[in-house]
Amino acid sequence: MNNFIKKIRRYEKMTHIMSIAHLTVQSNDEKKFLNDISFCINKNEVTGIFGPSGSGKSTLLKTLVGLSEANFLIDGQVSYYFDNEDVKKLNTIIDKDGISLISPKLSYIPQNAYQAFDPIEKIGKQFEETFLENQIDSTVGKERIKDLFFKMDLSTEALTKYPFQLSGGMLQRCIIALCLSLNPECVIADEPTSALDSINKKKVIDLFLTYKKEVGKTLILSTHDISVMDSLCDYVIVLDDGKKIEETKTCDIDNNDQSYIGKVRKIKEKIGKPFWRLKNG
Repeated sequence: MNNFIKKIRRYEKMTHIMSIAHLTVQSNDEKKFLNDISFCINKNEVTGIFGPSGSGKSTLLKTLVGLSEANFLIDGQVSYYFDNEDVKKLNTIIDKDGISLISPKLSYIPQNAYQAFDPIEKIGKQFEETFLENQIDSTVGKERIKDLFFKMDLSTEALTKYPFQLSGGMLQRCIIALCLSLNPECVIADEPTSALDSINKKKVIDLFLTYKKEVGKTLILSTHDISVMDSLCDYVIVLDDGKKIEETKTCDIDNNDQSYIGKVRKIKEKIGKPFWRLKNG
């Protein structure tokens, strides 16, 4: 039996970067934000967390990186399988001072980029401090940022600005560049394209695809935009009211009325048709 368990664990470490088992998150008054959620994250794939606003997407992603609210009660198990390391559990990834013990193996892109930056310090200075904290050579880090900024059509002049001097879309691209420059094994991104226009959204999607295909990394992202999910995700977990209601491979031609994703696609198609009729006369 022990040998069998060891084989299972070796298999998990080879194929998965993370596994979530019976995860429940609730407040002190027993209001549940996540209810008995289980799934695995495969290495070198993009997993989408899909669902309407208030479904628990952000709570799930914050929990996975150890950033859930201090008064939340967490039950269940989250295991991390990073290369050449022992399996880590959720309750061991943050030390007593609130410092992540798995950075930069795991990077987090928040939904509100403005809250991720110190408002009274220039962007470039904050990047340098992050490189120092994660033991990344400053010259190497700056070269990575320059390349990532170029790919997202963002001027390096942004590094000389304070956060309040940049638009929401520019800040979002800054935090995406910073997280990718740390070269993590897995990026967890909460609605990473929500603040971007269609052109910059396409550039970020292309950048994430390159990150997966050419660099061979893993991405977990939340979205309620089905076009982003279809363009980027290999696999999707659907949440609604804190529960997992669907889990499937992504297929953009699936219009199955019995599935949540199929229904969303049909609604999108139905809404879009009148606009095309108006445009074409």
